[in-house]
Amino acid sequence: MVHIRQGKFADADVELTRMRASMDQIVEAYFLAGLVKYNLNQLEQATTFLTHYIAHREEPAKAFALLGAITLRRGEIDNAIRFLERGHQKDPRDAEIVGLLGQAYGEKGDEEKSAALLGEILTARTETAAAQPSTTASGETGIGVVELGHIFGQGKGNVLAGPPLVLLAIQAARFDEAARIATTLVKLNPNNLYYQHLLGSALMTQRNFAAAE
Repeated sequence: MVHIRQGKFADADVELTRMRASMDQIVEAYFLAGLVKYNLNQLEQATTFLTHYIAHREEPAKAFALLGAITLRRGEIDNAIRFLERGHQKDPRDAEIVGLLGQAYGEKGDEEKSAALLGEILTARTETAAAQPSTTASGETGIGVVELGHIFGQGKGNVLAGPPLVLLAIQAARFDEAARIATTLVKLNPNNLYYQHLLGSALMTQRNFAAAE
């Protein structure tokens, strides 16, 4: 949907409201409505739409990613981890899910787990760099780099979009962008060890892959 890709979530909400009666026939609209409501900070409605979406799909990873983001925003760390772990089981290499899950474990105080998750995505990037040098985003999340960029650009309240953006940028070999976003995260919260790990990894890949090319 164009409005979502442009970050015009209020306009997207109006358009989706017109589609409400036909959502059972266009199941993907439930997910898009959940994404829009999340960005309008209407978290209860977002959860309702995503629950409907999951009921019509076989537990899609992207819905669990967004439910994890909602519960993280509410400060419900354990619930967020449960949602994100289910998504991670469905798609272990999804950078968006790994980024959010690492954030959740970091906020829970489990730095070892968050660092291990970061290692997973970096290992995956190393293994696929030669075969897919221009990969842009994980295939199943459906949110993507453009939408996450709009969310992150809205300000500190949407900092949750930052870690997935860093990992997606690393996957896509956009190392300067990864380092820039990670630097912004560290400036926003200098004491967050997960952000420090992200920045270190971004800088490391920036040097290593530049040298490899």
